[in-house]
Amino acid sequence: MAINVFYSYSHADELHRKNIEKFLSILKSENIIDDWCDRKILAGENLLDEIEKAMQKADIVMFLVSIDFLSSKACKDEWLMAKGMNKKLVSVIVRECPWIDFDDMSKYLALPTDGKPIAKWLDQDEAWHNVYLKVKELALNI
Repeated sequence: MAINVFYSYSHADELHRKNIEKFLSILKSENIIDDWCDRKILAGENLLDEIEKAMQKADIVMFLVSIDFLSSKACKDEWLMAKGMNKKLVSVIVRECPWIDFDDMSKYLALPTDGKPIAKWLDQDEAWHNVYLKVKELALNI
């Protein structure tokens, strides 16, 4: 049975969300994970209700962290909601930002390695591959 993954991100980081979906697509096609993001919400549906329902089903909540994430009330609320539900919290640092000072995010192992932002890697595919390997490991051990 697939592990449910919820993506929390600022829409300013839509490209990063698309990249993580591409890199995790093998896990999805192998039925290791199933993923969800707010772009799956249909017209006329209540945004907050759909987000909460999807998060309730999630085994892993992945946060694509940037300054836009940190300055978004909705993103910060999703962090607090996931923490309150005792989900596996995986922060993927996509752009340089003061994530280490946000709430207690620094208590959780950030990806990629050592929380080095994806945008700072010379080869961003290498950074996303690093994220892929760690998410695969986590999903196989839940």
